[in-house]
Amino acid sequence: MEMTSPIQYLCTRIAVMVSGQFRCLGPLQHLKERFGKGYTLTLKVSSASHIDTAKWCITSHIPNAELHATHCSTLYYRIPQQSGGSPLIETFRAISEVVCEGVTH
Repeated sequence: MEMTSPIQYLCTRIAVMVSGQFRCLGPLQHLKERFGKGYTLTLKVSSASHIDTAKWCITSHIPNAELHATHCSTLYYRIPQQSGGSPLIETFRAISEVVCEGVTH
């Protein structure tokens, strides 16, 4: 479920319409939990020269991450949910490793 930042902060309930038909209504978190297909990772690097290194780190630590877009020095990834459980804790561990490598190297 794609949401823009202002909507997340301004609305307490969101309605979803598909082909002009009302489909669901609820708080953002409820809709994400029920209908969401994964996670979004937004990674901002210190300069555009580090983009290739950041891409390599993400793909090596989170192999199922899909690069959705790149804008200036910001990378946008989608991380699909895996069946049989949430890989969220593993994803956070991988991101933590990437950040620590960036700080120490």
